[in-house]
Amino acid sequence: YVNNCQNRSLDAYMSECWDKETSPVNPPKIFRKCELADVLENKHNMPRDQVKSWVCIAEYESSFNAGHINNLNFEGSKDYGLFHISNKFWCKDDDENPNFKNVCNMSCSNFVDQDLTDDLDCLKVIIDDTESWKGEGTGLTSWTDYIDNCQDGNLDEYLLECEAEKPSPISPKIFEKCELADVLENKHNMPRNQVKSWVCIAEYESSFNAGHINNLNFEGSKDYGLFHISNKFWCKDDDENPNFKSVCNMPCTNFVDQDLTDDLDCLKVIIDDTESWKGEGTGLTSWTSYVNNCQNRSLDVYMSECWDKETSSVNPPKIFRKCELADVLENKHNMPRDQVKSWVCIAEYESSFNAGHINNLNFEGSKDYGLFHISNKFWCKDDDENPNFKNVCNMPCSNFVDQDLSDDLDCLKVIIDDTESWKGEGTGLT
Repeated sequence: YVNNCQNRSLDAYMSECWDKETSPVNPPKIFRKCELADVLENKHNMPRDQVKSWVCIAEYESSFNAGHINNLNFEGSKDYGLFHISNKFWCKDDDENPNFKNVCNMSCSNFVDQDLTDDLDCLKVIIDDTESWKGEGTGLTSWTDYIDNCQDGNLDEYLLECEAEKPSPISPKIFEKCELADVLENKHNMPRNQVKSWVCIAEYESSFNAGHINNLNFEGSKDYGLFHISNKFWCKDDDENPNFKSVCNMPCTNFVDQDLTDDLDCLKVIIDDTESWKGEGTGLTSWTSYVNNCQNRSLDVYMSECWDKETSSVNPPKIFRKCELADVLENKHNMPRDQVKSWVCIAEYESSFNAGHINNLNFEGSKDYGLFHISNKFWCKDDDENPNFKNVCNMPCSNFVDQDLSDDLDCLKVIIDDTESWKGEGTGLT
């Protein structure tokens, strides 16, 4: 940064990216009606009574086109994305009228890709704001298409066709043993002493099949997903026995895709609940396959085929294009442009935009990892690193050599704060 970025015009450096529209990280898509209903319900945990309204709104606002921008409003405002979120009140454009508001405090470009997380966060703001002055239950009337096409219709009948068609938003998959170990360790930051137990459980419960449902239990209960989470105690089915519990407070369908986030959240609940009455360290005994196949064997030997060699990362590393990286930082990670230009410049001169790069040429034996060359001397931890090296970011260095930059950016914040604490404000990038 000091040698190549600090004293140059970074606006000129970035002009090739910002003098034209860049493509979004998650390219826009046109949803199918039932696909959108499924994404809202099962990926974003939206209740069905809300799903039916939003699907109807999306159809009449954008024809289910997540990339749609309506620029035909008479006063010059624009409506963005699936739900036509307006830059007049809710989001910000670079070229917008300075009198327009930005109540959601987001860039409008966040709403024109297929990732609906930001859209839904802003919708909540719109609903709350509208109901604060129009009254409870009026939030959806901010959309004229809701009033004209959805409000007085039979929305249960409108979504009836989807009952027989429930595509998974993130399709299930059958993991390879070492692939699952890598996902748990490097994507979900699970310690290896836990990884080995869960990999063993997954093998004997579901044969590593994230989409598996076991419906052979004698009392009629079912076990869902990679870790066979039961609807008798932990999750909820539409058709389940009313006496069954749902301690994890999640739909069982959350556990039959390849995104393990919900699974792991529920596993923590199961462990805590089990240990509350069986005693500390007994949590895994809720799985009979653990007791029968994993508890009394050497799990280090079991995992040796994975950990005696380097495993591939969950999100394989990639070499970014310059403007692509700028777009990822700005629109996926909500980084301000004045920061984006510095980090793009740093990434070019540190790693040539290669997210998988590891520099092992430092004279003292340290290594620099990933797009921004984060050093294991100070900031992250290797299995084989010098015991005198620090790990201020409290992360494994392997987190920084894939294309998911979330961990990288979290660590960069730590580095900036640490540097400025002793060198002074504004010195972090040095």
